[in-house]
Amino acid sequence: MLSDDEEDSVEAQNPDDTTTVTATLTAQDIADAMILASNSPPKISVKNFEFPDEDLEPLVQNNWLLSGIFNCFEDPEDFIDEDGDHIGYTVEEQRASLAEGLDEGEVVHLANLVEMGDCVLYFEFVSVDPDGDAMTKGIDTDLDGIIDIPISPNQGTVLAGMDNSTVKDTFNLLSSETCDAIDVAFIAVDEHGASTAEFMHFLGFDSCDEEDYDSGGLDIYSFSATDGPGANGEAIVTMDSGSDLDWSHTTIIASVDGAASESIVQCAEGEYENCWSSSDSETDYWNVGEAILIDTSCASLCTVTISILNSFEGVTLDTVMVDVE
Repeated sequence: MLSDDEEDSVEAQNPDDTTTVTATLTAQDIADAMILASNSPPKISVKNFEFPDEDLEPLVQNNWLLSGIFNCFEDPEDFIDEDGDHIGYTVEEQRASLAEGLDEGEVVHLANLVEMGDCVLYFEFVSVDPDGDAMTKGIDTDLDGIIDIPISPNQGTVLAGMDNSTVKDTFNLLSSETCDAIDVAFIAVDEHGASTAEFMHFLGFDSCDEEDYDSGGLDIYSFSATDGPGANGEAIVTMDSGSDLDWSHTTIIASVDGAASESIVQCAEGEYENCWSSSDSETDYWNVGEAILIDTSCASLCTVTISILNSFEGVTLDTVMVDVE
């Protein structure tokens, strides 16, 4: 047996000349070589999805299965949750906000801080090292072989934010009909240097060309607002265009004179501030031409900014401003 300090020498002679080369190996060198020879690289698997044909009609069929979708945060309202609260300015605050909106037993890992202009990848994965070695893993956003977004859990649903510079139109043969796409690599490296990688392909949420949807295109919503009949900060908001809007998927927030936005809920009996009411008999949907009365916290002459959001899809449908008194 050799200790770490003991050496074993091997002489090799070049057959074309008389030069003799001596290589010295320590016991540690031999041990490391044995580990590398028997070591297995980590294994990772990202869940892929086959979307219905009608969802991807603009795209020519290909062998790249989608790993998930991404959504870009390009408006300050994108950082407001369905209760009208900001999701936070640190990764810890954003993780806490995310956890509050999850169902019991549901776990979603936010890998990093999401900032204005970032696009958030949504995906699910599993990973393991067959030798039980520790792993370093994460997302390589620019395909340079270096992990840019570390991911700590070994499995689960992940949200990862990255800047929007990598968003591109999908290559779609000679067709001009495309969708937004992001391609990244998931890399895992164990403690002995063995590594593996898997490519991941993401499609931008609602990014495909409007005219290619069987439904006749994406709905374009518009709303208008006027001062209400009372002198207590009321505003009348009317849906001017768009398809029927499910109230269970609708969030309304209002800001008075630039103050922090507050959530506007349906008025309960006896409530007259920061709530809305309607005389329409249709209680499940907000229809074109229907007006609702919003009571705000304005106590005098104020400028009120009102945003209507589809909380199910996480998008702002429209924002209107009105002077009320």
